[in-house]
Amino acid sequence: KIFIMKKALSLLLALFITMVVSSQTKGLLLTESFDSDIIPEGWYIADDGTENWSISTSAKSGGTPNELCLNWAPEFYGTTRLVMPPLDLSGISSVLVSFKHYHDNYIGENTIGIATSSDGGATWNIGWQQTYIEIAAFNENHTISTPDMGKPDVLMCIYFTGNSYLVNNWYFD
Repeated sequence: KIFIMKKALSLLLALFITMVVSSQTKGLLLTESFDSDIIPEGWYIADDGTENWSISTSAKSGGTPNELCLNWAPEFYGTTRLVMPPLDLSGISSVLVSFKHYHDNYIGENTIGIATSSDGGATWNIGWQQTYIEIAAFNENHTISTPDMGKPDVLMCIYFTGNSYLVNNWYFD
């Protein structure tokens, strides 16, 4: 009986080690708290709205100060992207994206989303998109799976598309 228990214990230990090793491959790829008063190093603004992004000392989205802010001015109609540093998603089929945001609406509907690119930003694939009307804070947790998954040097961005005049500010944390 002792031999069988040792064998069972060894099997359980081997399964536990396998689970621990497997879980380590699903680690945190990127986190940002916007502690500085400037856009983080390696991040950049693409397309329209290059002057509309800043770091705010507020905590409107429900996190702690600081947070990212998209301001309506100067007005533009199109898409602005805040692009994060490239990620190596080799062997990864999906990522979980979590963030908080506060939509300070002026009038109408406003759309944000998460997109990825594996060709340096020439093509963007939408992983998640939502249109908002209400003035409120939101918590987002979305699994993103685009054709860019599984590739090295994947860009990911949060984007706003539409008329910036329709939003007062949009805060992200």
